[in-house]
Amino acid sequence: MISGAIGFGELILILLAAVLVLGPDKAPQTARQFGRVVREFRQTINGVTDDLKNNLTDGLDADEMKGDMDAIRRGQEASHDFIRDLIKEPEDKQKDKDE
Repeated sequence: MISGAIGFGELILILLAAVLVLGPDKAPQTARQFGRVVREFRQTINGVTDDLKNNLTDGLDADEMKGDMDAIRRGQEASHDFIRDLIKEPEDKQKDKDE
């Protein structure tokens, strides 16, 4: 079975249709040309994918990224504490007034 949505039965049907439309002489030649096109397309896609991976990961250091993430996490925690203190402050003032 070919990977993707085409099964063996569909492949046989496509080949029979190609032989009927193109004739027994041109069908093998057309199949070879189609195979070349598919191979070149795959190579191009793989090359583009590799280039993107290399360009996107160039200059990235795992330790530096971890340090940046830790700094962001600390900033979030500090912001959370600040907001919690802001919410607590009016409650404390209200308690002082009630006493």
